[in-house]
Formats: sequence, structure tokens, C-alpha cells
Amino acid sequence: MTLRAKRISSVVAGLAMLAVTLTACGSSSAASGDKTITVGTSGATGVYLPLYVGVQTGLFKKYGLNVKLQTLTPTAVTAAVLSNNINIGWDGPGLVSGIISNPSAKVIFTAGPTVFYIYGKKGLSSINDLRGKSVAVTTPGGAIDGAVRAAITKAGMKPGTDVKIAYLQTNSAALAAVQTGSVAAAGVSPPTSIQAQDKGMVNLGDITPLAPPSVLAVNDSFAKKNGPTVTKFITAFKAAVQQASTDAKASDQALRAYVKLTAQSEIDGTFQAYKTVWTVGPYPTDQMNIMLEQFKTATPPVKGADSAKMSDLIDNQYVNAAT
Repeated sequence: MTLRAKRISSVVAGLAMLAVTLTACGSSSAASGDKTITVGTSGATGVYLPLYVGVQTGLFKKYGLNVKLQTLTPTAVTAAVLSNNINIGWDGPGLVSGIISNPSAKVIFTAGPTVFYIYGKKGLSSINDLRGKSVAVTTPGGAIDGAVRAAITKAGMKPGTDVKIAYLQTNSAALAAVQTGSVAAAGVSPPTSIQAQDKGMVNLGDITPLAPPSVLAVNDSFAKKNGPTVTKFITAFKAAVQQASTDAKASDQALRAYVKLTAQSEIDGTFQAYKTVWTVGPYPTDQMNIMLEQFKTATPPVKGADSAKMSDLIDNQYVNAAT
């Protein structure tokens, strides 16, 4: 082969190698073309298991979604979704209250109720025994606050008067307060409720039926620019609920990874408590009306609750389009 021929051959080989490299890069880019969506949760607990399973097993990736999770406090979830620091927030009534005050997000679906119990110190036997005592919950106006208040009212007592409410931000702090004796009982959800049982506390009642459905809301700006992505997320979330409800192994691994559970009793108990309550659907308007009434009579009342309209709070177009 002449020197000129060798040079031509070398150039051709180099171009071929470049073409292969570019093709590989193009393939990598296409593979990483998933739509990113950031979801914030109010703490790390069992109710969020479908999200954890969906991310850990790669299920969301199968739907072309790169779901990023942020574990926040209830107050931070509301602030983050209203400012679009997260795209979707998952919490309870506090999120709706925030939307009323700053209408830059809308409720797009519910995932069903959060499982709640009231656990008390030894010697108590029912919610009626809480008269003159204190109950710890997380935050004012949250789902567990509403459920505990409803349970106290149902027992013929007045929350805040007959039974004091202590706000301690987290389930674990509420449980610790019962242990130290600073409160008589706590409203908690799995796995904290299972920890309470293991510590010998008394289950005073399953108050799940008194809890409002969970709230998932999307930032308006994000939704306007990424409507199909929001719909795709709900479709994928339905699949994640199905997997979290039926795949005990995947749920076990997700609870260990995200909720940092190690005790098998807590893992199994959390899975069993939630696997039948998750559901995906439009937020019930009757439940929203109940929430608004509670906002009106809260101390202090939520400003704007008396004039809030369903169309200002709920947007069902995405859940209705999800398959």
C-alpha cells in the first residue's frame, strides 16, 4: 500500500470511528431523554411507598419519567410546590390551605387516605380517657390533626378544651413525647404506630375513616408547560400503586431504603396497613367542602376559605386523561 493510500485508509478509519462514537452518544442521549419530575413528600413514611417502589424498581423509567424525590416537612412541601421548587407535592389539608392563600398550584388527584391511629400510654383504654390530657400530632391543620380532632369530637369532647393538642412536627417526636410522659397519647401512622405497639402503648382507635383523603398538587407553571408529563406521571403512579400493593419483596426493599426500616415487624406491618387503602382518583368534592368548612372555623380562620371555588383548587383533567 502506498503512503497516500495508507493516509486515506487512516482517515476513513478515523471517520468510521467518529461515526460510531457519535452514534453511541446519540443513543445515550435518547436513553436519558426521560422527562424529569420532582415530587416532594411530607416526611418519609409508609403512605409514600408507591413512589418509593416506582423509583427503586425503575417502573417510572419505563414510562419515560425521571422521578426525583424530596423528603420535606409539611410546611416545606407546601412552600416548595407553590414556588415550583418541586413540581408535585404530596401532603394533606395544609397543602390546600396554602393553595387558597397562594393560588399557584392545583390539586390533581388523591392517593387515598393516610392510615392513622391514636396510641396512648399504659392505663388508658379509649379515646374517652383523654379528657383533661394532651395528644401530640405533627402540624396544625394537617391530615392527622383533623383526624384526631374529629375523633375527639366524636367521643363527645371539644378539641383544644377538653383535650389539648400538642404540635411536634413529626411522628417520631409525637411518639417520644408519649414515652417521656409530656403527653398522654399521639396520633401516628405506620410504621410509627407499629413502633408504639412494640413499646407497649395502647391502641385507642383506628381513626383512618376520619382522615381526609391525601392531596397531590401540581405547580401551575409546571403543569402548563408539561401537561402530558403530568398525565403520564399519574398513569405511572397507578402502576406503582399496583406494584406496591402486591409485590411484598419490592415494598420491603423500598421501606428499608427510603424509610430506613430494619425491623421486619415494622416493614410487614406497614405493608399490610397500606396495601388495601391506596387508590388513585379525582379529589372528592364533598371531602374538599368539609375541609373548607374546617378552614372557616379554624383558629385563626384560613383567609379566603369562605370564597374559594372548586375550580380554583382542583384540576381533574390530568387524572381523567390518565390510563
